[in-house]
Amino acid sequence: MGDTMSRFRHVKCILFDMDGLLSDTENLYTQGTQQILSQYNQAYSWEFKTKLMGKRTDEVARMIIEHYQLPLTPEEWITKSRDIYNELFPTVKSLPGVTKLVHHLAKHKIPISVASSSSSSAFQLKSENHSGLFSLFDNIVLGDNELVKNAKPAPDIFIVAAENFKKDGIDAEDCLVVEDAPLGVAAGKAAGMQVLMVPDLRMDEANRKEATLALNSLDEFDPRDFGLPGFGYTPVTHVIFDMDGLLLNTQTMYSQVSARILAQHGKTPDWDFKMKVIGRQASEVADMAVAHYSLPYT
Repeated sequence: MGDTMSRFRHVKCILFDMDGLLSDTENLYTQGTQQILSQYNQAYSWEFKTKLMGKRTDEVARMIIEHYQLPLTPEEWITKSRDIYNELFPTVKSLPGVTKLVHHLAKHKIPISVASSSSSSAFQLKSENHSGLFSLFDNIVLGDNELVKNAKPAPDIFIVAAENFKKDGIDAEDCLVVEDAPLGVAAGKAAGMQVLMVPDLRMDEANRKEATLALNSLDEFDPRDFGLPGFGYTPVTHVIFDMDGLLLNTQTMYSQVSARILAQHGKTPDWDFKMKVIGRQASEVADMAVAHYSLPYT
């Protein structure tokens, strides 16, 4: 698979955090949180934010209320923040190096999974305009998955994600966790996995020391360090682009049309199914959709 240039133990799959690692959502979280705190004349500090990174929504709400002594319940905070994030999340951009690496791993059939503390509803918003990218992942494991009993720094989410590859002969020690937050690094290590950390540049240098390897950007990552195929691309003279979901944001429109048709039959869209049909021909998608949703159509 790889070559003799690896610096660390060889791995067979990669488990990616999402917020602040694949998607630049941390800046949106900061913007949204400050928007609410400003109503109470409070300022959101970087030092406190680092304690929240990687935690689930309910934990974040409780800690913010306690820290700033706000006259709110966790449920009220979540409602306020959800209204703001519903507008912000669909605008999120992917971070440098993400698209190149994910496509490279998919091309070489390296098993990859998202392992994020985000809820399913938040993930839908964050991935809304990046469906092509997320369709390349073999699995998506989120914080509200019933099998994930404990949040990071507990190892649950990475253990659950790794279990999905057990049938391929992959054990926990064969997985590389890619994280941006100290809690995620601790969770990966607790799962018995190597951890690549790509922290915010403002992160204290001491937080990098627990990771197997720490980089400033995924652009700096060389897969050969962990025994995976290197990029090694040869120069080209022409480039051929896909259109739907890459050049044009048509995936959102496809989703809206599908939702309307399904609603007529009392059904709701299935995200996992959508990931399986992206890129297929219309006739093939139609056959698969009719069968999957048991629709009364040809």
